[in-house]
Amino acid sequence: MSPKYLRMIRGMKKTKRARRNWSVYILRCADDSLYTGITNNVEARIAKHQKGKGAAYTRTHLPVQLVYQQHGLNRSQALIREAQIKRLPRSKKEKMLLGNKTSMFIAIYRWKLKKGKEDQFRKAWSEVTLALRQHYGSFGSRLHRAEDGTWVAYAQWPSKESWQEPHPLKGEARSARKLMRDAAEESLPDLYMTVSDDYLIHQ
Repeated sequence: MSPKYLRMIRGMKKTKRARRNWSVYILRCADDSLYTGITNNVEARIAKHQKGKGAAYTRTHLPVQLVYQQHGLNRSQALIREAQIKRLPRSKKEKMLLGNKTSMFIAIYRWKLKKGKEDQFRKAWSEVTLALRQHYGSFGSRLHRAEDGTWVAYAQWPSKESWQEPHPLKGEARSARKLMRDAAEESLPDLYMTVSDDYLIHQ
């Protein structure tokens, strides 16, 4: 590990319970190079990168695409993990990214909504989805309206384990979850999947 990271870790205040709200992330840049960093707010950090305000390197290699994130670390752990990834040769990084795709966990949720409550549900679903993505490492979700009138959400997580962890929501996101339940006439059986093969274009 470089002296820079060692100094940063030693300089941190020792606490009994370090906050585990840091993530390590990898971006694929416009020229196909990879950039690794850490943050305690993945969504906001990626937005800064895309605006050319995130780092000197990505500023000249836009646009960037998030291809990997590891959530639930404290700052020291995130710095150590970042250094480990940066030391890997390109071939091993690509192998790690491929393994990250195939370990992805998919949850599909379905609902029948109360008539006139569709907009309430969509707004509340957006609030909950963004909170899960920002605070708990979800890859996000896509909401669909099916031809039979039901509503379907396709949610991606880095792994089944990350999906199974507790995801307590607070404030507006907690209220939004209640509004989702209020708008749903019926929750249909969920469907859970892992990735076998992946040829989707990720953008």
